[in-house]
Amino acid sequence: MPLDFPLYQNDNLFFPQFVEKLLDDYVDIFKNEFFSEIDDISKAKRMLTRIEGLKQTIVDVLKYYYNGNLLRATQVFHVGISEIFSTKIPNSTQKLSINKRLYRARVCNYKAYLSREDIFHIGFENRHLVSTSRFSIPGLPALYLSDSTYTCWEEFRRYKIKKLWFSKFKNIRQLNVIKLERKSDFIRSIHPNYRYDNKIVENAEDLIYDYLVVFPISLICSIKVKVDDASFKPEYIIPQLLLQFVSSKRGIDGIKFPSTKVDYTRLRNIESYNYIFPVKKSLNAGFCSVLKDSFELTIPTNLEREEVASHTFAGETHSKIFGDHRSITLFDEHSTGYGETAFGKIEYILSRKRLAKIGSIEKRLSEFDL
Repeated sequence: MPLDFPLYQNDNLFFPQFVEKLLDDYVDIFKNEFFSEIDDISKAKRMLTRIEGLKQTIVDVLKYYYNGNLLRATQVFHVGISEIFSTKIPNSTQKLSINKRLYRARVCNYKAYLSREDIFHIGFENRHLVSTSRFSIPGLPALYLSDSTYTCWEEFRRYKIKKLWFSKFKNIRQLNVIKLERKSDFIRSIHPNYRYDNKIVENAEDLIYDYLVVFPISLICSIKVKVDDASFKPEYIIPQLLLQFVSSKRGIDGIKFPSTKVDYTRLRNIESYNYIFPVKKSLNAGFCSVLKDSFELTIPTNLEREEVASHTFAGETHSKIFGDHRSITLFDEHSTGYGETAFGKIEYILSRKRLAKIGSIEKRLSEFDL
Protein backbone atom coordinates (compact mmCIF):
# COMPACT_ATOMS: atom_id res chain seq x y z
CA MET A 1 0.00 0.00 0.00
CA PRO A 2 2.03 3.01 -1.25
CA LEU A 3 -0.11 5.74 0.39
CA ASP A 4 1.44 7.19 3.55
CA PHE A 5 1.45 10.40 5.59
CA PRO A 6 1.80 13.27 5.16
CA LEU A 7 0.31 13.61 1.69
CA TYR A 8 1.36 16.25 -0.81
CA GLN A 9 -1.15 17.65 -3.27
CA ASN A 10 -1.01 17.68 -7.04
CA ASP A 11 -0.86 21.38 -7.95
CA ASN A 12 -3.03 20.86 -11.00
CA LEU A 13 -6.05 19.40 -9.19
CA PHE A 14 -8.92 21.19 -7.49
CA PHE A 15 -8.91 20.04 -3.84
CA PRO A 16 -12.19 18.02 -4.00
CA GLN A 17 -10.92 16.37 -7.18
CA PHE A 18 -7.61 15.55 -5.51
CA VAL A 19 -9.43 13.95 -2.58
CA GLU A 20 -11.79 11.94 -4.78
CA LYS A 21 -8.89 10.61 -6.87
CA LEU A 22 -6.96 9.78 -3.71
CA LEU A 23 -9.88 7.79 -2.31
CA ASP A 24 -10.53 6.08 -5.65
CA ASP A 25 -6.89 4.98 -5.66
CA TYR A 26 -7.29 3.55 -2.16
CA VAL A 27 -10.46 1.66 -3.11
CA ASP A 28 -8.57 0.15 -6.06
CA ILE A 29 -5.68 -0.82 -3.77
CA PHE A 30 -8.06 -2.54 -1.39
CA LYS A 31 -9.78 -4.43 -4.22
CA ASN A 32 -6.55 -5.50 -5.89
CA GLU A 33 -4.29 -6.19 -2.91
CA PHE A 34 -6.47 -7.09 0.07
CA PHE A 35 -9.93 -8.25 -0.94
CA SER A 36 -8.90 -11.68 -2.19
CA GLU A 37 -6.61 -12.22 0.83
CA ILE A 38 -9.53 -12.10 3.29
CA ASP A 39 -10.75 -15.65 3.95
CA ASP A 40 -14.27 -14.62 4.94
CA ILE A 41 -15.78 -13.34 1.67
CA SER A 42 -18.80 -11.84 3.43
CA LYS A 43 -16.48 -9.88 5.72
CA ALA A 44 -14.45 -8.70 2.73
CA LYS A 45 -17.64 -7.43 1.07
CA ARG A 46 -18.72 -5.61 4.25
CA MET A 47 -15.31 -3.97 4.48
CA LEU A 48 -15.47 -2.86 0.84
CA THR A 49 -18.98 -1.48 1.36
CA ARG A 50 -17.83 0.54 4.38
CA ILE A 51 -14.74 1.87 2.59
CA GLU A 52 -16.77 2.91 -0.44
CA GLY A 53 -19.42 4.42 1.83
CA LEU A 54 -16.79 6.41 3.72
CA LYS A 55 -15.32 7.60 0.44
CA GLN A 56 -18.73 8.79 -0.76
CA THR A 57 -19.38 10.53 2.55
CA ILE A 58 -16.15 12.53 2.26
CA VAL A 59 -16.81 13.41 -1.38
CA ASP A 60 -20.36 14.56 -0.58
CA VAL A 61 -19.21 16.57 2.46
CA LEU A 62 -16.70 18.51 0.35
CA LYS A 63 -19.36 19.14 -2.31
CA TYR A 64 -21.82 20.57 0.22
CA TYR A 65 -19.09 22.57 1.97
CA TYR A 66 -17.84 24.16 -1.25
CA ASN A 67 -21.43 25.07 -2.14
CA GLY A 68 -21.80 26.91 1.18
CA ASN A 69 -24.16 24.37 2.76
CA LEU A 70 -22.18 23.83 5.96
CA LEU A 71 -25.19 22.47 7.86
CA ARG A 72 -25.77 19.71 5.32
CA ALA A 73 -22.03 18.96 5.16
CA THR A 74 -21.96 18.50 8.95
CA GLN A 75 -25.06 16.30 8.98
CA VAL A 76 -23.76 14.02 6.21
CA PHE A 77 -20.38 13.72 7.90
CA HIS A 78 -21.81 12.82 11.32
CA VAL A 79 -24.07 10.14 9.86
CA GLY A 80 -21.30 8.60 7.78
CA ILE A 81 -18.63 8.73 10.46
CA SER A 82 -20.87 7.27 13.18
CA GLU A 83 -20.87 3.99 11.27
CA ILE A 84 -17.06 3.88 11.33
CA PHE A 85 -16.35 4.84 14.92
CA SER A 86 -18.80 2.44 16.51
CA THR A 87 -18.87 -0.95 18.18
CA LYS A 88 -19.02 -2.50 14.70
CA ILE A 89 -15.38 -1.47 14.21
CA PRO A 90 -14.01 -1.68 17.77
CA ASN A 91 -10.37 -1.12 16.85
CA SER A 92 -11.06 2.24 15.20
CA THR A 93 -10.40 3.78 18.62
CA GLN A 94 -7.66 3.23 21.18
CA LYS A 95 -7.86 3.24 24.95
CA LEU A 96 -5.06 5.20 26.62
CA SER A 97 -4.15 3.49 29.85
CA ILE A 98 -3.97 5.56 33.02
CA ASN A 99 -0.69 7.44 33.60
CA LYS A 100 0.34 7.74 29.98
CA ARG A 101 3.11 10.33 29.75
CA LEU A 102 2.25 13.32 27.52
CA TYR A 103 3.63 16.83 27.04
CA ARG A 104 2.41 20.31 26.23
CA ALA A 105 4.38 23.41 25.23
CA ARG A 106 3.69 27.13 25.16
CA VAL A 107 5.46 30.27 23.98
CA CYS A 108 5.33 33.07 26.55
CA ASN A 109 7.79 35.96 26.54
CA TYR A 110 5.98 38.34 28.88
CA LYS A 111 5.94 36.27 32.10
CA ALA A 112 8.81 35.13 34.32
CA TYR A 113 6.71 32.32 35.75
CA LEU A 114 3.86 30.16 34.46
CA SER A 115 1.29 28.28 36.52
CA ARG A 116 -0.52 25.08 35.60
CA GLU A 117 -3.52 27.13 34.54
CA ASP A 118 -1.33 29.03 32.07
CA ILE A 119 -0.54 25.87 30.10
CA PHE A 120 -3.94 24.16 30.27
CA HIS A 121 -6.52 24.73 27.54
CA ILE A 122 -7.46 28.35 26.78
CA GLY A 123 -9.96 29.47 29.40
CA PHE A 124 -13.58 29.88 28.30
CA GLU A 125 -13.41 33.62 28.99
CA ASN A 126 -10.66 33.81 26.32
CA ARG A 127 -12.26 31.58 23.72
CA HIS A 128 -11.97 34.48 21.25
CA LEU A 129 -8.25 33.60 21.08
CA VAL A 130 -8.92 30.11 19.67
CA SER A 131 -8.10 30.32 15.97
CA THR A 132 -8.46 27.86 13.13
CA SER A 133 -5.96 25.07 12.54
CA ARG A 134 -6.07 21.47 11.32
CA PHE A 135 -7.77 20.15 14.46
CA SER A 136 -9.05 23.43 15.88
CA ILE A 137 -12.45 25.05 15.48
CA PRO A 138 -12.43 28.82 16.08
CA GLY A 139 -13.86 29.57 19.52
CA LEU A 140 -13.79 25.96 20.75
CA PRO A 141 -11.07 25.45 23.42
CA ALA A 142 -9.24 22.15 23.40
CA LEU A 143 -6.25 20.57 25.11
CA TYR A 144 -3.40 19.73 22.71
CA LEU A 145 -0.78 17.23 23.90
CA SER A 146 2.10 15.29 22.34
CA ASP A 147 4.00 12.08 23.00
CA SER A 148 7.32 13.94 23.29
CA THR A 149 8.72 17.40 23.82
CA TYR A 150 10.42 16.99 20.44
CA THR A 151 7.02 16.78 18.74
CA CYS A 152 5.90 19.90 20.62
CA TRP A 153 8.98 21.72 19.32
CA GLU A 154 8.24 20.74 15.73
CA GLU A 155 4.63 21.88 16.11
CA PHE A 156 5.95 25.26 17.21
CA ARG A 157 8.05 25.37 14.02
CA ARG A 158 11.31 24.85 15.91
CA TYR A 159 10.92 27.83 18.19
CA LYS A 160 13.93 28.73 20.39
CA ILE A 161 14.12 25.63 22.56
CA LYS A 162 15.38 27.37 25.71
CA LYS A 163 12.47 29.84 25.60
CA LEU A 164 9.74 27.26 25.09
CA TRP A 165 7.77 26.35 28.24
CA PHE A 166 6.97 22.66 28.77
CA SER A 167 4.74 20.73 31.12
CA LYS A 168 4.29 16.99 31.58
CA PHE A 169 0.75 15.59 31.72
CA LYS A 170 -0.61 12.23 32.86
CA ASN A 171 -4.18 11.05 32.40
CA ILE A 172 -5.76 9.90 35.66
CA ARG A 173 -8.57 8.00 33.99
CA GLN A 174 -8.66 5.78 30.92
CA LEU A 175 -9.24 7.81 27.77
CA ASN A 176 -10.70 6.65 24.47
CA VAL A 177 -9.30 8.30 21.34
CA ILE A 178 -9.86 7.97 17.62
CA LYS A 179 -6.49 6.83 16.26
CA LEU A 180 -5.21 8.11 12.94
CA GLU A 181 -2.14 5.94 12.67
CA ARG A 182 0.78 5.90 10.24
CA LYS A 183 1.10 2.72 8.23
CA SER A 184 4.63 1.90 9.44
CA ASP A 185 3.62 2.38 13.09
CA PHE A 186 0.58 0.16 12.66
CA ILE A 187 2.66 -2.61 11.07
CA ARG A 188 5.07 -2.45 14.01
CA SER A 189 2.18 -2.59 16.47
CA ILE A 190 0.91 -5.93 15.16
CA HIS A 191 4.27 -7.67 15.51
CA PRO A 192 3.79 -10.81 17.68
CA ASN A 193 6.06 -9.49 20.45
CA TYR A 194 4.66 -5.95 20.48
CA ARG A 195 2.43 -4.87 23.36
CA TYR A 196 -0.73 -3.25 21.97
CA ASP A 197 -2.92 -1.46 24.53
CA ASN A 198 -0.85 -3.28 27.18
CA LYS A 199 -1.70 -6.68 25.70
CA ILE A 200 0.47 -8.99 23.63
CA VAL A 201 -0.94 -9.18 20.09
CA GLU A 202 -1.86 -12.81 19.38
CA ASN A 203 -4.33 -12.51 16.50
CA ALA A 204 -3.84 -9.34 14.49
CA GLU A 205 -6.46 -9.98 11.80
CA ASP A 206 -9.18 -7.88 13.40
CA LEU A 207 -6.75 -5.02 13.94
CA ILE A 208 -5.73 -5.14 10.28
CA TYR A 209 -9.31 -5.26 9.01
CA ASP A 210 -10.39 -2.28 11.12
CA TYR A 211 -7.28 -0.32 10.17
CA LEU A 212 -8.02 -0.78 6.47
CA VAL A 213 -11.59 0.46 6.90
CA VAL A 214 -10.59 3.59 8.85
CA PHE A 215 -7.55 4.39 6.69
CA PRO A 216 -9.36 6.85 4.33
CA ILE A 217 -10.07 9.20 7.25
CA SER A 218 -6.40 9.03 8.29
CA LEU A 219 -5.40 9.91 4.74
CA ILE A 220 -7.68 12.92 4.39
CA CYS A 221 -6.68 14.29 7.80
CA SER A 222 -2.98 14.16 6.86
CA ILE A 223 -2.89 16.22 3.67
CA LYS A 224 -0.23 18.95 3.76
CA VAL A 225 -1.54 22.49 3.45
CA LYS A 226 -0.80 23.87 -0.01
CA VAL A 227 -0.97 27.59 0.83
CA ASP A 228 0.32 28.29 4.36
CA ASP A 229 -0.96 31.85 4.63
CA ALA A 230 -4.39 31.19 3.10
CA SER A 231 -7.48 32.35 5.00
CA PHE A 232 -9.37 29.24 3.85
CA LYS A 233 -7.54 25.93 4.01
CA PRO A 234 -9.62 23.10 2.54
CA GLU A 235 -7.22 20.59 4.12
CA TYR A 236 -8.83 21.49 7.47
CA ILE A 237 -12.45 20.73 6.53
CA ILE A 238 -12.53 17.01 7.40
CA PRO A 239 -10.25 17.23 10.49
CA GLN A 240 -12.38 20.02 11.96
CA LEU A 241 -15.60 18.11 11.30
CA LEU A 242 -14.01 15.08 12.98
CA LEU A 243 -13.17 17.22 16.01
CA GLN A 244 -16.74 18.52 16.09
CA PHE A 245 -17.96 14.92 16.03
CA VAL A 246 -15.71 14.02 18.98
CA SER A 247 -16.74 17.07 21.01
CA SER A 248 -20.38 15.93 20.88
CA LYS A 249 -19.79 12.17 21.13
CA ARG A 250 -20.09 10.40 24.45
CA GLY A 251 -17.48 7.68 24.95
CA ILE A 252 -14.82 9.29 22.73
CA ASP A 253 -12.46 11.75 24.44
CA GLY A 254 -10.14 12.88 21.67
CA ILE A 255 -8.10 12.19 18.57
CA LYS A 256 -4.60 10.76 18.21
CA PHE A 257 -2.94 11.89 14.98
CA PRO A 258 0.53 12.07 13.38
CA SER A 259 2.26 15.39 12.89
CA THR A 260 2.58 16.81 9.39
CA LYS A 261 5.71 18.68 10.52
CA VAL A 262 7.76 15.71 11.82
CA ASP A 263 10.08 13.76 9.53
CA TYR A 264 9.45 10.29 10.97
CA THR A 265 12.32 8.76 9.00
CA ARG A 266 14.74 10.57 11.33
CA LEU A 267 13.34 9.05 14.53
CA ARG A 268 14.06 5.72 16.20
CA ASN A 269 11.90 4.39 19.03
CA ILE A 270 10.47 7.86 19.72
CA GLU A 271 6.72 8.16 20.06
CA SER A 272 5.73 11.29 18.16
CA TYR A 273 1.96 11.57 17.88
CA ASN A 274 -0.25 14.51 18.78
CA TYR A 275 -3.49 14.34 20.75
CA ILE A 276 -6.40 16.73 20.96
CA PHE A 277 -9.05 16.63 23.66
CA PRO A 278 -11.89 19.10 23.00
CA VAL A 279 -13.85 20.55 25.89
CA LYS A 280 -16.95 18.53 26.75
CA LYS A 281 -18.71 20.98 29.09
CA SER A 282 -18.76 24.68 28.24
CA LEU A 283 -18.80 27.45 30.87
CA ASN A 284 -18.69 31.24 30.86
CA ALA A 285 -15.17 31.19 32.29
CA GLY A 286 -12.55 28.78 33.60
CA PHE A 287 -11.81 25.28 32.39
CA CYS A 288 -13.75 22.20 31.29
CA SER A 289 -14.55 20.10 34.38
CA VAL A 290 -14.21 16.88 32.38
CA LEU A 291 -10.67 17.72 31.27
CA LYS A 292 -9.72 18.99 34.73
CA ASP A 293 -10.75 15.63 36.16
CA SER A 294 -8.89 13.72 33.44
CA PHE A 295 -5.32 15.00 33.83
CA GLU A 296 -2.61 15.87 36.30
CA LEU A 297 0.26 18.08 35.17
CA THR A 298 3.50 19.64 36.34
CA ILE A 299 4.26 23.31 36.74
CA PRO A 300 5.64 24.54 33.38
CA THR A 301 9.35 25.18 33.03
CA ASN A 302 11.95 25.82 30.35
CA LEU A 303 15.60 25.01 29.81
CA GLU A 304 16.81 28.55 30.43
CA ARG A 305 15.13 28.59 33.84
CA GLU A 306 16.47 25.15 34.73
CA GLU A 307 20.04 25.95 33.70
CA VAL A 308 19.99 29.04 35.92
CA ALA A 309 18.76 26.92 38.82
CA SER A 310 21.34 24.12 38.35
CA HIS A 311 24.92 24.78 37.23
CA THR A 312 25.53 21.04 36.77
CA PHE A 313 22.60 20.57 34.43
CA ALA A 314 24.26 21.71 31.20
CA GLY A 315 26.71 18.81 31.09
CA GLU A 316 24.31 16.01 32.00
CA THR A 317 22.97 13.36 29.65
CA HIS A 318 20.11 11.06 30.48
CA SER A 319 20.03 8.21 27.97
CA LYS A 320 21.00 5.62 30.58
CA ILE A 321 18.62 7.08 33.15
CA PHE A 322 15.68 6.60 30.79
CA GLY A 323 16.87 3.05 30.06
CA ASP A 324 15.83 3.16 26.42
CA HIS A 325 17.34 3.15 22.95
CA ARG A 326 15.73 6.25 21.52
CA SER A 327 17.67 8.22 18.94
CA ILE A 328 17.07 11.14 16.62
CA THR A 329 18.74 12.71 13.60
CA LEU A 330 18.28 16.47 13.85
CA PHE A 331 20.50 18.73 11.76
CA ASP A 332 22.87 16.41 9.91
CA GLU A 333 23.22 12.73 9.08
CA HIS A 334 24.49 11.73 12.53
CA SER A 335 22.11 10.06 14.93
CA THR A 336 22.04 11.27 18.56
CA GLY A 337 20.78 9.52 21.65
CA TYR A 338 17.48 11.18 22.54
CA GLY A 339 18.45 11.49 26.20
CA GLU A 340 21.46 13.59 25.22
CA THR A 341 19.34 16.18 23.42
CA ALA A 342 17.56 19.18 24.91
CA PHE A 343 14.32 17.18 24.62
CA GLY A 344 15.65 14.30 26.67
CA LYS A 345 16.95 16.75 29.27
CA ILE A 346 13.71 18.66 29.69
CA GLU A 347 11.71 15.39 29.87
CA TYR A 348 14.07 14.15 32.59
CA ILE A 349 13.56 17.38 34.54
CA LEU A 350 9.78 17.12 34.19
CA SER A 351 9.87 13.48 35.33
CA ARG A 352 11.12 14.71 38.73
CA LYS A 353 8.42 17.34 39.22
CA ARG A 354 5.17 16.82 41.09
CA LEU A 355 1.95 16.30 39.15
CA ALA A 356 -1.40 17.66 40.33
CA LYS A 357 -4.83 18.54 38.99
CA ILE A 358 -5.83 22.06 38.10
CA GLY A 359 -7.29 23.80 41.15
CA SER A 360 -6.42 21.09 43.70
CA ILE A 361 -4.98 21.66 47.19
CA GLU A 362 -2.03 19.49 46.19
CA LYS A 363 -1.52 21.78 43.22
CA ARG A 364 -1.34 24.87 45.42
CA LEU A 365 1.17 23.19 47.75
CA SER A 366 3.30 22.07 44.81
CA GLU A 367 3.72 25.67 43.63
CA PHE A 368 6.60 25.70 46.10
CA ASP A 369 8.25 22.76 44.32
CA LEU A 370 10.30 24.87 41.89
